[in-house]
Formats: sequence, C-alpha cells, structure tokens
Amino acid sequence: MKENIVVVPVIFKKFKGLSAKMLYGFTKMGKTRLFPKHDYHYNHMKNLALVYFNLTPLCNLRCRMCGQWGDKGKMKNGRIAEEIKTLVPLERYKEIIDEITPRRPVIYIWGGEPFLYPDLMPLAKYMVDKGLYVSVNTNGTFIEGYAEQIVRDRWSTIFVSLDAFEETNDAMRGGGGVYQKVLQGF
Repeated sequence: MKENIVVVPVIFKKFKGLSAKMLYGFTKMGKTRLFPKHDYHYNHMKNLALVYFNLTPLCNLRCRMCGQWGDKGKMKNGRIAEEIKTLVPLERYKEIIDEITPRRPVIYIWGGEPFLYPDLMPLAKYMVDKGLYVSVNTNGTFIEGYAEQIVRDRWSTIFVSLDAFEETNDAMRGGGGVYQKVLQGF
C-alpha cells in the first residue's frame, strides 16, 4: 500500500524550538506584506527571525510548476548567462552570516538547486558552526553524494520536493528516475 508521509508536522513536533522560530519568521514576513511599516526608524536587524538565501538560479531539473525553469519560469527566456554572473562569492556570504549571527535567525537556503552552488557545503558548515539553524530546500537529486557530510556537519533541516508517487513525480519534475534518485539519497 502506498502512503504519503507528511514530514513537516513530524519535524515541528520533534523540534519545537525550530518550529516556533520558523512559524514566528513566516508570521512576521506575512505581516510585513499585509501591513507595510512606514516607521523608517524600525530596526529590521534587531527583529531578524528568518533569512532566505537564494544561492543560484541553476537547476538540473525542469519542473513544470517552477517559477524559474517551469513552463512560465523567468529563465525560459535565456536569462541564465546574466544570472550566473550574479552568484555571490562564499566570502561575501560569510560576511553576511557574521553580521546576522548575533540575531540568531533561521537560515533558509534555496535556489534553483542549492547543490549546484559551488560552495554550498562550506557555506552550510560555516552557518552551522556559527550556531544557526540551517534549512535547505532541494529537489533531492544530489543528497546521496553529500549525505555523510550533511549528517557530519549537522544541518538542521532538509526540505525535499517530492510531489507525488514515482510516475507522476517524474513527469512533473521533467525526467525519469528523479523519484528513485531522491529515495536513494534518503
């Protein structure tokens, strides 16, 4: 019998501190969209709870629904060459991490596919070594090659995109074998 397993509630139940912090961050983010602040003395650094790092536009899949590479994605028009030039170097990310670490935000890494950013592993390790929660959102196809290092470096959370069972998932993700590759990584 096939079952879908919802992982997020399990993670939130197991790691209450992380779930509370992420919920707080998402709530604050939503509030600022609904009620923009006009107080220009508001200290965003003081109230920092969640920081997103979109490391790269590169991706090895072509998911139909993707906002970057999907049917209506922004990369469909050949913008990739100019986007690749904008990759932020590891040293700059480290400077940013050093600046925000005292606020202890949750770090949410995404992309394209974060594993295609050349310095993902040293960057994530640097963040963990600074005591930050590191969450990585990935399509999961590269996890197998980095699984031992991910565990050794003690990443906080990995969000993996599986949309359905094998046949449907692979059709949505733009290629055969994606589902099995993700499972092998687990």
